[in-house]
Amino acid sequence: GTHEVLGRTLDVKLAVPRGPSKEEERRKALENDPSQNIKVQKIFVGGLPPSVTEVELKAYFSKFGKIMEGTVCMDQQTQRSRGFGFITFEAWETVETL
Repeated sequence: GTHEVLGRTLDVKLAVPRGPSKEEERRKALENDPSQNIKVQKIFVGGLPPSVTEVELKAYFSKFGKIMEGTVCMDQQTQRSRGFGFITFEAWETVETL
């Protein structure tokens, strides 16, 4: 579905572990058993307005399910939002409903 915060449409995607080993494991698992779903509890949220805080991000996504962790990625130098973050839900089923 479409998600909006402060009038801005967010880019919400599954946050799948990156890197050769994880990617390789995932590919092999899918090749061996195509029906095997990789259970992902974490989502990437892009397109965040610069003013959105971690608290607001968690508050928005908490209406879909219980949140274990939520972060807005910040620029180390400027301490400003980089416009994206991550949400980790307690249940992978929640991610499937987004």
